[in-house]
Amino acid sequence: MTARRAILPFGYVVLPLRMFLGFTFGFAGIQKLSNPQFFNSQNPVSIQAQFKVFSLTSPLHSLLAPLAKQAFLIGFIIAIAEVAVGIGVLFGVFTRVASAGGFFISSMLFLTVSYHVKPFYTGSDVVFIFAWLPLVARGDAGVLSLQAHFRRRALRADSTRFVELDFTSMASICKHKLGENCNYLAKGAKCEVQLCPILRTVTAADLAAVDRFDDYQLQRRKFVASSAAAGVVGGIGFVGSAFAAIVGRMLAPKFTARAPFSFGTSLTGAKPSVTSSRDAATPTSTTSLDSRATATTAANSPSTSVTGAKPAGVVIGPATAVPLGKVASFTDPKTGGPAYILHPTASGFVAYSAICPHAGCTVMYEANERFVCPCHGSQFNATTGAVLQGPASTGLSSISIVEGSDGQLYVQG
Repeated sequence: MTARRAILPFGYVVLPLRMFLGFTFGFAGIQKLSNPQFFNSQNPVSIQAQFKVFSLTSPLHSLLAPLAKQAFLIGFIIAIAEVAVGIGVLFGVFTRVASAGGFFISSMLFLTVSYHVKPFYTGSDVVFIFAWLPLVARGDAGVLSLQAHFRRRALRADSTRFVELDFTSMASICKHKLGENCNYLAKGAKCEVQLCPILRTVTAADLAAVDRFDDYQLQRRKFVASSAAAGVVGGIGFVGSAFAAIVGRMLAPKFTARAPFSFGTSLTGAKPSVTSSRDAATPTSTTSLDSRATATTAANSPSTSVTGAKPAGVVIGPATAVPLGKVASFTDPKTGGPAYILHPTASGFVAYSAICPHAGCTVMYEANERFVCPCHGSQFNATTGAVLQGPASTGLSSISIVEGSDGQLYVQG
């Protein structure tokens, strides 16, 4: 007969997964809180900029659109929730509740951020969704759990104990017993369990009260232990998050809006500020390129000037706002999403959607003639929109744009 193999307890089986998820979520939350650019609405990597894109591309767009004005608050709540989930799972405090929170956050991120990732298995959020399920179902099973530790200590504390006692032992210490007789009863009555007046005074209601008291004591200790564990971990999380936020803002360089959100920004030179210089012969333009209507995508070829009749399409601004070798941002009239227009050669302009086709993040223009996705690192050629570096598998969507004889730029559709 072969010996039965010992089965590793569930808590130890999921311990590596639990540590990974807890650390990852805790780090993600602290990173958001310590990064001032995450809450800076002028930065393309901010929660406000990303929220605007997600409200257009997510299957939950009808739900996200009304919340776009509260992007800062939502981003702050997400960061705090990630820290709480991470600490709860790492330290084993309300692990199932924390895991359910992690499952919810991952589900929302999948439906907003990585829903359009192709192929789907390259997106991390869908993996996190299924990784949370074992912990949601079973929790930490008391392994390396601060909550379980406090509970065990509380149950070991001194308290009133009720134990069973046989009649012979009880009779030996009864003050009414004299020899084999009971002085409490009639003279000569023997001390027997059936006749004992002491036992007759204990009713079923008394025994039930004892059980209720014992159960109350147990539940009270569990509650106190859980509250103490939650308080300790919550304090650690609050202090750690506050410290990370303060240090991050002290060390982070001050951000000033640059290329992607300014007109006439150099396409190949050093990264400029908002008020970039223009050609001396070119007048300063204050016309915004943010207008809304209809647009269509077209080939990645530069536009040409149209003479004669005014071209069909939507005016987005004067051509003088984007001198030769410059780049500017505008709003795509078709989708309402961010877009870029470039003037790479004298032959015309090119325009592309600023939404990364991999996960829907807003790309940033870099001075080395490329667009870079701040979320996952995809890079695109600034003049053709083609992919230079993954994980994006397709290039930026092009937008058909022409210069009219009146000097205005038209998005055609």
